[in-house]
Amino acid sequence: MTDFQVGKAGEHLVISELLSLGYESFMAGESLPYDIVFEKDNKLFRVQVKTSRSPSSVPQRTKDTTGYIYHIKRRGSNGKKQYTENDIDLFAIVALDTKEIGYFFPRDVKSTLVIRPTFMKGSYKGEVNKKDEILSLRSNGATYSEIQEKTGLDRSYCHRVVNGKENKVTKGLYFSDIKLEGILNDLWKIC
Repeated sequence: MTDFQVGKAGEHLVISELLSLGYESFMAGESLPYDIVFEKDNKLFRVQVKTSRSPSSVPQRTKDTTGYIYHIKRRGSNGKKQYTENDIDLFAIVALDTKEIGYFFPRDVKSTLVIRPTFMKGSYKGEVNKKDEILSLRSNGATYSEIQEKTGLDRSYCHRVVNGKENKVTKGLYFSDIKLEGILNDLWKIC
């Protein structure tokens, strides 16, 4: 499947979802900065679709992390231009392998966006609450190396938990966090 076909497949999935939610929607012209237009209460909304084939390894992470990666604000030839809030009303991001769709306002995203695969929910560091296990192991005399081996967490994290200095909460985004219904009220207010 070519990149062009991947993009078109993503656009068709978004149109299908919009239609199933009761919104008239259609493909926009090729030379426009948006891919889809949909109508609600006689107002037109412009949507730019970004599609990822499947999750991949996220670069610049110390631990191997997997996610859907979107270079969301790049557009045009070789991605040299960027989208502005005047170009579009929403970004729709698509995971082609699972057919999941999420939505963002342009103001809410940076240039690159990583969405976690739904099937990995609860498996990322910070999502799995092992604090009680760490504290129990330590109170029973386990060394930090033993705790690390037993829990699979790094030793410095275990040390912070035992000393009450662990305050890092991992908050990653999943497609379930970014459904269209969650932003519709804000969308109606801005137009």
